[in-house]
Amino acid sequence: MDFKMPLLSLPSGFPTEIWTEVSPKTELLPEDPWFLVGDSRIKPLWQTWAPAAPLGELWLETTEQKKSISEVLICLETWSTMPLSKQSVVVCVGGGVLSDLVGLAASLYQRGLRWHVWPTTLVAQVDASIGGKTAVNLGEAKNQIGSFYPPNRVVLCHDFLKTLPASHLENGQWEMIKMALLEGDPAWLASLSDRLGQPGFRSSFERDIERCVLGKVSIVHQDLRDQGDRKLLNLGHTMAHAIEAASQFKIPHGQAVGFGLLVACGMSSSLGLSDFPTSLLNRWSEQLKSSGLVWPSWNECVPFLAWDKKKENTKGESVFHEPLPRQGERAILVSCALQPFEQAFQKVRSHF
Repeated sequence: MDFKMPLLSLPSGFPTEIWTEVSPKTELLPEDPWFLVGDSRIKPLWQTWAPAAPLGELWLETTEQKKSISEVLICLETWSTMPLSKQSVVVCVGGGVLSDLVGLAASLYQRGLRWHVWPTTLVAQVDASIGGKTAVNLGEAKNQIGSFYPPNRVVLCHDFLKTLPASHLENGQWEMIKMALLEGDPAWLASLSDRLGQPGFRSSFERDIERCVLGKVSIVHQDLRDQGDRKLLNLGHTMAHAIEAASQFKIPHGQAVGFGLLVACGMSSSLGLSDFPTSLLNRWSEQLKSSGLVWPSWNECVPFLAWDKKKENTKGESVFHEPLPRQGERAILVSCALQPFEQAFQKVRSHF
């Protein structure tokens, strides 16, 4: 066979096989009976590849607004009409929104079906498909209904990324920058930032994808249920999720993460942890400004911070366990109230 072996540096006992490929390989589809759930936008691409026929197919229109329990029910009700058993496998082909909701449905149907993910976006390949967090939104509150249910297999195909517009690639680049910030690697951070939004990025990101995947795997393997260091993977996401919700999901996840990373760097500075080069922060700000997005105000974001799962109430005050970056060092978790968020947010927002 001409496909690669799974990434050999995965820790022993990790619940997911991860395969890297240039193009899809039929050998990586399940040998057992399988059912396909795909993003309708990539249906023509998948059919051009023309893999072996599944038991059935369900193609969904995938948007953040549709990331809801009603879409999970569509999956469950469809599967109930099919001859699926505990030996069957659900194959999810799409981005992070789809894998989040299909994974949740798989965890519920017959108390758990095996499932595989073929992520088709950069965000999904470097982040959403790895680690087993499944969830849907509850109204405008992000990821409030979910479970920890790792896929049995993830297949990363670089050819899927060639079909993405530049804006979708940028979404994933912000998640990669998050990993470089988390690890505290200035050289990697500078390299990713220099290529942010650049059209030539497609030809130079394979090693970065693998590094992001392996970095996330190493953290998740030690803390599958998000009780400790896995919270570091939320770097920039507290603010990002509030921004997404406040904009009624008109702001894409990646760009919201970019804004959230600027806020996190500002908080790190104000709390005396670390200062980041002005040139780096300006580079990120200019890239976000070039998108022409309309950013919500602090007052519009505050109500959605109340829904954040990293928040606790201590003596009537909201306290967040927030990952904050440090220049040249690994990020750390810091307990903080809303004031540092607001201070950093207003400073970043003033540049837009």
